[in-house]
Amino acid sequence: MDKDFIEKYIYDNLESVDECIIDGEGCNFEISIISNQFLDMTMLQRHKLVMAIFEPFLRSGELHALSLKLKTNQEI
Repeated sequence: MDKDFIEKYIYDNLESVDECIIDGEGCNFEISIISNQFLDMTMLQRHKLVMAIFEPFLRSGELHALSLKLKTNQEI
């Protein structure tokens, strides 16, 4: 899995993404997302939302680990 695929996948599957920064390689990535879709969501709800969109890749082993930093525009 590569960074370009992950970035496109995030923009295609989340709403109102203003920024997406991806670091890592292979099957381990650190992803920072700024999106107003996270408004009124707890940190746990945000993580569950993002992990759910990547679930097929985590189950298949294409992704092994994701470290997430998820914020709204108001939190930066």
